Amino acid sequence: MKEDLFKKILILGLLLNNIISGSDIILRSSNEYDYIPIDFIPYNVSKTSIGANFYNNSYSYYEFVAHNWFTDNLYFSGSFRPISVENDMHIKYNLCIGYASNFNSKFFKSLLFNFNYQRLRYENTTDDDYKGILYSLLLTIKIRSIWIFPSYGKVDDKYNTNQYGFGILKSFNNKALVTFGLNGYLNQGKDLIIPYISLRYNI
Repeated sequence: MKEDLFKKILILGLLLNNIISGSDIILRSSNEYDYIPIDFIPYNVSKTSIGANFYNNSYSYYEFVAHNWFTDNLYFSGSFRPISVENDMHIKYNLCIGYASNFNSKFFKSLLFNFNYQRLRYENTTDDDYKGILYSLLLTIKIRSIWIFPSYGKVDDKYNTNQYGFGILKSFNNKALVTFGLNGYLNQGKDLIIPYISLRYNI
């Protein structure tokens, strides 16, 4: 029964991807490395996890991530991403601290306030370093063994970007964690969608 539900959600995700691909929404951009990802693992799934996010992207295909809960309502996460632009290597890192308000509900589990700081360091041009701060709200929903977490936030940078995210997570044998997600960015009237797959190991 749980596997059937997961398959239905996976099929829904693929259909949404096809719909997005056929619309005017931009799936990739030369400047998309400027944007801050929304990446999350619920407390009830894993207290501490490490792994990688994978993107269909020409400048950077992967990102190393770590996530740790200090208590059931306070967590810290970080990521490190090598980026190649015009045959030059750059480094993007992202640090996040989040606070959760937990609910006593069958489906709605918590509402989180996240504070993300991101910096993109260029190897040769320090004047062009990108910095941004994301303030976001993330809601966690659990349906059987499937976790769903929509989010919305504002990026405090020179673009004043609106950001939203949607993730579907499934845990296998309480060790392997698989997330299918989308991070969206509304900037100057253009909607940018970045799909990703996250593979984690529960420590």
